[in-house]
Amino acid sequence: MTDHGEFVVFNVYIPYSNGMNESFQNKLRFLNALEVAVRHQKVERSKKIMIAGDFNICSTQDDAHWSYRSLNIGLIMNEVQEKTLNPEEKGAPDYIPKWKIDIFENWNRITEVLQSIEAISVKTKNPTTGETFEKYRAHVSFKDGRKKVFIGSNESCANVALCHYNFKKTSAGDSEVYHCVPLQSLVELMGKIGDIVWDDMTIKEISHYRGPATELPSPTTSWLRRLMEEADLIDSFRYLYPNAKHR
Repeated sequence: MTDHGEFVVFNVYIPYSNGMNESFQNKLRFLNALEVAVRHQKVERSKKIMIAGDFNICSTQDDAHWSYRSLNIGLIMNEVQEKTLNPEEKGAPDYIPKWKIDIFENWNRITEVLQSIEAISVKTKNPTTGETFEKYRAHVSFKDGRKKVFIGSNESCANVALCHYNFKKTSAGDSEVYHCVPLQSLVELMGKIGDIVWDDMTIKEISHYRGPATELPSPTTSWLRRLMEEADLIDSFRYLYPNAKHR
């Protein structure tokens, strides 16, 4: 932090995290510490606040590349079930997008198979130098033993390989996340476990979907929105480029 008289500047790098693992908890602790420091300058020293740097937080869905946009699978499952049980209401099965029905029919099977997940050591090789590296990749097995598949990509350690597929209900501060799945992971799981291959048009439709299942903010997004309100901050990029996407 630097003090410039009427205002202070926080130049920060907010840690990156994958999934609800230890790195995510460390990130939350960092955010809490930053919030305390900002509040001290704002309230006790009456300073105007400027924060710059690499946040590793998406303020809105439009800030994320389509593959990282998340869907709350629990809400989609409930929506399809309610509309199926009440066909007389608007939103009967004919009104439900097929991709939602695909999720409803296959997600329980996907979560069952994910219970077998483990990180497998794999060897990778630099084609230029010939040097080999030990990596880890997530691996799942079907109960009937018919198929075993790798999911995700090669990672530097086992925990990182596994955390991409931790979709369990998780509490963080005042926020709760339940089955929030990045679209890229959902497409992969539907194909490899559910045997449902969505075409590009379907994936594009899902990526543009807006509804309750996409509006549940993550704990970090909730933190950012709260901080901006309390410290009277504006998102300068969003202010200047309101229609920008995938930044």
